[in-house]
Amino acid sequence: MSLIARLIWLLSSIVIGALLLRFFFLLFGANPLNGFVEFIYDFSGPFVQPFVGIFSERDVVAGDGYFSLATLVALIVYTLLASVLTRLFAPARRV
Repeated sequence: MSLIARLIWLLSSIVIGALLLRFFFLLFGANPLNGFVEFIYDFSGPFVQPFVGIFSERDVVAGDGYFSLATLVALIVYTLLASVLTRLFAPARRV
């Protein structure tokens, strides 16, 4: 794997990891006043924003938590995008 492909995968892994944490924090109703939870929400918010409103906001609510469709769509899109970009910048394999 080339250096550019590794860099793309590293950066996308950080974003995808933050989105996963955001998804589970929202799902289980994590305290948004906690410093770490607040950091994850602030960091991942701009990555989720383009996907807000694609589906109606009828998120499934369970206690304090809810199922965020926008975060789930963001996870899928960024994972696919990272996979495609990594393959584009990977060196060609010899047969």
